Amino acid sequence: MTMTTTTTRIHAAVVRGPGQIECSEIELAEPGPGEVLIDIEACGICGSDLHMLAGDGVPVGHTPGHEMCGRVRRLGPNVDGIAEGARVVVEPTIGCGHCSDCASGNPQRCRDLEIYGVHKAGGLAEKMLVRADCLHRVDDALAPEVASLAEPFAVAVHGLRRAGIQRGERVLVQGAGTIGLVTTLVATAMGAEVWQSARYEHQGRRARALGATVILREDEADARSLAKLARQTDFDVVAETVGGHASTLSEASYAVRPGGTILVLGMFLESPKIEPLSLLMKEATMVWSNCYAKSPGRRKADDDFAYAVRLLEEHREAAASLATHRFKLSEVDAAFAAAADRREGTVKISIVP
Repeated sequence: MTMTTTTTRIHAAVVRGPGQIECSEIELAEPGPGEVLIDIEACGICGSDLHMLAGDGVPVGHTPGHEMCGRVRRLGPNVDGIAEGARVVVEPTIGCGHCSDCASGNPQRCRDLEIYGVHKAGGLAEKMLVRADCLHRVDDALAPEVASLAEPFAVAVHGLRRAGIQRGERVLVQGAGTIGLVTTLVATAMGAEVWQSARYEHQGRRARALGATVILREDEADARSLAKLARQTDFDVVAETVGGHASTLSEASYAVRPGGTILVLGMFLESPKIEPLSLLMKEATMVWSNCYAKSPGRRKADDDFAYAVRLLEEHREAAASLATHRFKLSEVDAAFAAAADRREGTVKISIVP
C-alpha cells in the first residue's frame, strides 16, 4: 500500500540565487516522530545569514533563519514534555547523537552537524518543523523579537565560557554589531568590566547602555593604538566579533595581556592575519567558538542555551533595546538589505510573519 504524506502550503523566505531572496509559497509536511510544528512569531536575521546569501554556498530553494521564537501548533508521534500552545525558542543545532563529541556535550563539533536555517529549512517562514528536543520554553510576556535573541545570547555565553571568563576581569569586545553588543551584555552580567570598540556613534551609545565602561572609536582600536593601550591597561579577554575581512585578530594580538585569551566569535570570510610573535611572547591563548554546548551528566538548565534563555529573561529590558527593526515576511528582501547597512542604527532585524 502506498503511504501518502499530508502537506500544508505556507509562505516562507526562499533563496533564488546569490544575493537573491524572496517570499514564496512552499509545501510543509506534517510533524513526524519526535517533531513538532511551530507557528513562527519572529525570526532574526543574523550576520551569518548575510554572509551565506551574498556567497554561492546556499542552495536555491533553501529557507534560512536560525533565531526563532514561536508557539507549538501540533505535536508529532512520541512527543511529550511540551504542550500545544507553548511559547518556545529553538536551539537549532543537531548532532548525530552517537559520536564522542555528541556524547561529551559538544554537538557543535559533530562531523555530521546540521543546523536549522543552514542545512535544514529554517525559521524565515510562517511555520516550521523542529525536533522536540531542540525546544526551550520561554516567558510568554517576552515580545517575540526579543525572545528570538536567545540564539545570539547562547553564542556569547558559550564563547565567554570557553574563554574562561572570571568575575572582575577586563574584556575588550571588538565590534558593536549584534554579537558584539550581546557579548557586552552577557559579559557584564557575568561580572566582567567591558571595553568596546565601535565604528559608529550610535553603536557606542548602545554599548554603553548595555554596560560597556569605555568605548573606543575606530581610530582608537587599530593595531598601533591598541599596542599603546595594552602597555597601560590589561585585557584579560579580547572578544573578536567582527569577522568578515576585518584585521581584528591582528589588532587583538596586540591588545591582549600576557597570558590572556583571544576569543574568536566572528565568522571570517578569508584567512585572517594574526601577529604570531606577539602571541608567542605573551603566551596568549586563542579560543575559537562555534554555536553552543550542552552539559553532559548535569541538568539541562546548565546548557549554554538554557542559561542564555535565563539571562535573556533577567535582562529583558536591555535585550529589547537590541530588537530595533521589524519587517513582514513579504518584505524579506528589503529586510536583508536593511540588515546589511549598519549606518542607519539597525541592530537586530526580525521577520514577523
